Amino acid sequence: IAKEFKGTKTGVKNGDKIDWKIKIEGTQGEQNINLGGMKLVDDLTTVGELIGNFEYNATDDIAGATDFAENLVVENSGVYTLQFPEGTVSPVYVYFTTQIAEDFDTNGERTITNTAKLFEGEDEKLTVSDSVKFENRWIEKTAGTTEYIMEDGKLVAYITWYITVNHMGASLPNARIIDELD
Repeated sequence: IAKEFKGTKTGVKNGDKIDWKIKIEGTQGEQNINLGGMKLVDDLTTVGELIGNFEYNATDDIAGATDFAENLVVENSGVYTLQFPEGTVSPVYVYFTTQIAEDFDTNGERTITNTAKLFEGEDEKLTVSDSVKFENRWIEKTAGTTEYIMEDGKLVAYITWYITVNHMGASLPNARIIDELD
């Protein structure tokens, strides 16, 4: 009877971070299989910096999750390879958090996609992916109230402008705002 694998990956924006959850299920017939020795590879180079550690649990409960032992996690230029410890029986949930990289050039919707692959030896058994979309709004200018006043026989308009900066709550050392009136 062949082994079958299925899974999901979800990401949820949490402030300036994204919380990721991967669910992996492996079965052979009606039996859950031992995932021990299998490797999960997750390329975070375009996703963001890892915050904390990778954790796993047999149930969908991050509070009871266990850190992967250091000797079971290999990082190579932002690509992480996690090896499941012996005795890890399917299903398994993997949890981790990434920092959203500050992108000062994009003002609008932004998408971060994260993909992970499960390997048994050299054979790819499963690919799971998710995309997180969010507003990457750094600066916004809107007209507020307009007041019309007669000055020296002419009607003059005074506009109150509202400038909102740093919706993302990022650290902005030495930031300057220049508002040129034309």
